[in-house]
Amino acid sequence: MKEPQDSVAFRQSLLRLLQGLPRHENRLLAEIEAQQQKGSPVYSALIHILSHLSFSEAAARRHWKRIVAHRTELGERLGRDVGLRVALLDYFVNVSRELKNPKVIEIAIYQDTERSAITDGLTGLSNRLSFQETVARELSRSRRFGLKMSVALFDLDDFKRINDTFGHLAGDRFLVKAAAIMRESLRDIDTAARYGGEEFAALLPDTPPAGAFVVADRIRARVEAHVRQRRGRGVSTLSGGVATFPEDGRDFETLMRRADEALYRSKASGKNRITEASQDPKVRAGVVSSPGAVGTPHRHRPVARRTR
Repeated sequence: MKEPQDSVAFRQSLLRLLQGLPRHENRLLAEIEAQQQKGSPVYSALIHILSHLSFSEAAARRHWKRIVAHRTELGERLGRDVGLRVALLDYFVNVSRELKNPKVIEIAIYQDTERSAITDGLTGLSNRLSFQETVARELSRSRRFGLKMSVALFDLDDFKRINDTFGHLAGDRFLVKAAAIMRESLRDIDTAARYGGEEFAALLPDTPPAGAFVVADRIRARVEAHVRQRRGRGVSTLSGGVATFPEDGRDFETLMRRADEALYRSKASGKNRITEASQDPKVRAGVVSSPGAVGTPHRHRPVARRTR
């Protein structure tokens, strides 16, 4: 059977509701009904969370109604309310026999597992797959309402030097610090991700190119300030590229490619700067890679390869 097609955010909202149980199960039932009326795949998501069984939404709804009825029947026989979880377990083990060897785990443990599937273990930012799914949803919303949407791609300059000179632990510490700077520099509606080894990405909803450049350059400047504070020990500067929907691309692959091309131009023109995809071949502003030296806007020619 197929996995339920609910979003990560929707599953997380269900998990929060489930954490309030079993004392408030009637609240969950009311919320399920409300979400179902909005067209959300609530039954398939809920059953998948509680049993790891996958059904179409129609089949899951039929099972859920039988589970609720089974709960009432068990309560009448035992003289006490057994709750939804016990009713669901008994139903799938002894009535429908969908479960053969069930395993009971805490919701908190499941939530940790769910979270680890969408976040980077070192930095706590979204991982690449989760970022891609979030951008896809935001692209759909931007198309529907005619909104601008920007993405930024960042790369730590000469990061290999940190690992080679100061060791991988120092490199990891700086990755964590850079991630924290990104997180603190963004709005609640933005998304920061670790996109690769020393690459980061940011999703900026409702943001035109000029605004995206300001945000990206603020992150770059804060990383540079940290470099100056540490006097260059175990740190590096940050280069970036920015692309905007719809002018720079109308799908995820095109937007990220344009952002990467802009990042390439930032690297080629001296590093520690931000370039907009629409500026080819112009760089608006930034500083050169050695801490303390301030650069000025300039024109440059693309070169054959990106230097990391």
